[in-house]
Amino acid sequence: MKTVAVGAVLCLTLLGTGCGGQAGGPDAGGDAGVDAGTDGGQQQAVTVTGVVVDSDGTPVPNARVEFHSEPVVTVTGPDGSFSVEVAAGTHRLEVSKYEDTFHASDIDIPPGDSHDLGTITPSEEYHYHRLAIRQSGYLGDRFDGYNFWALVTVEDRAGKPVTGLGLDDFGVSEAMVERASGQAVGEGTIDLPAQVADDWTEAGLFEKSLGPGKLDIVLIMDGTGSMSDFTAGIIDQLHRLVDMLQAGHHDFRMAMLHTDQTPDGMFKFRFYDGNTERDRLLADIDYWFVRTGGEWWSPTVHYDAILASPWYRFRPEARKVVLVLTDIVP
Repeated sequence: MKTVAVGAVLCLTLLGTGCGGQAGGPDAGGDAGVDAGTDGGQQQAVTVTGVVVDSDGTPVPNARVEFHSEPVVTVTGPDGSFSVEVAAGTHRLEVSKYEDTFHASDIDIPPGDSHDLGTITPSEEYHYHRLAIRQSGYLGDRFDGYNFWALVTVEDRAGKPVTGLGLDDFGVSEAMVERASGQAVGEGTIDLPAQVADDWTEAGLFEKSLGPGKLDIVLIMDGTGSMSDFTAGIIDQLHRLVDMLQAGHHDFRMAMLHTDQTPDGMFKFRFYDGNTERDRLLADIDYWFVRTGGEWWSPTVHYDAILASPWYRFRPEARKVVLVLTDIVP
């Protein structure tokens, strides 16, 4: 019984933006037969190496390298290099990035211990945009998996920001790679639009430059009956506050705690990111703060709510604000 050591690789990828395409000469999409050996016996395994670059000579990481006649599939490392065992002979080589094939050629691998293909360049114009992950973290878990987030910037070769990108311009691929050979033994892609439809009310993508300061705000709403005359105005002002913070490029989050006659009112110990979760934040403001009821009020309720606010897990480096909304001054 053979034991295969594998590692899971999760990759956030920027898809082609029109500059990469199907490449190659005649019959680029076909498979070539293996022409190795004449006795029909066991073909010799050769360690094949190479480096994949784009039209500017920039290494392309996490590219799919496929030798069709085996078939053998591997992925490039962060420096665009790969190493895989392939039988000696003639092979059809295709290199792609998230299903966008940008190199296709027939290659001959001579018998021997190793063979270096050198630098593999695109068959047609192809530019790999730089995708830099600035921040990432754990968002939460559900019954069927874990949710993570990443804050990225995309730049062209000149270092200028690439704007106008949407959800369809990004993809997440997942692969299991055998550690010994570097060969991909299992691959899959995540349908981002479907994932967004299941988990979010919006895509969670935005193009803004955020300032270095961080701001965490907890809103404590007095939900007793006397507040019913003010809820419409409060909701309108909170919408304006969100708009103002976004317009000022603030890195801010908001959480809500709704109280009534006792401290055990409606609340969720959860912050919403003001930029990537704007729609859900505003929807919850509309939902929570319109509900009022009860005839009496005690300042102890809001004192207790303020004491409960640390459970929201403020960011250590953020400015912390607790805002109490009430019509009675204790």
